[in-house]
Amino acid sequence: MSSTPSIRDIQVVKTAGPWQSKSGGDLSVIFKLPRQDLENFMDYDNPAFDEVSEDIRGLRMYTVEDIPTGSVGGKEWHKIRTEFITCLGGAAVLECVDLNGDERKFVLDGRNGVIVPPRILHTYEALEDNTSLLVVANTLFIPEKPETHDTYPVESFEK
Repeated sequence: MSSTPSIRDIQVVKTAGPWQSKSGGDLSVIFKLPRQDLENFMDYDNPAFDEVSEDIRGLRMYTVEDIPTGSVGGKEWHKIRTEFITCLGGAAVLECVDLNGDERKFVLDGRNGVIVPPRILHTYEALEDNTSLLVVANTLFIPEKPETHDTYPVESFEK
């Protein structure tokens, strides 16, 4: 990963399926990466990891659920964290801006997701009621240690 990623570094990941599972339910692959893409996603050679007082290298998944139509979230950027973002239900538009001021928008609707590298400002808006997002991150999160959070507001993006 370059030291200053751009919106051109954002990778779209398509889902696969659904296929009938042995249980009779639908099986869908939400997130798949070949080895080289996985190594880029993890980005553990990123020197910004050394600036944090605790090693936060890891793999974490979380959801943001029941987002009402028109609600806006994110409005943040990360120095270290790479994120895969997709919708588990509903739909959202994800707007990304890089340090050059270039922008890209993605509609997340459960049939795709995006990998957002560090230093990309990203904001989402729910297009449907009860939108749910799934985020996979290459960093751990220790709630009681703010220095490990690696989340910065839009106001600090251009500094």
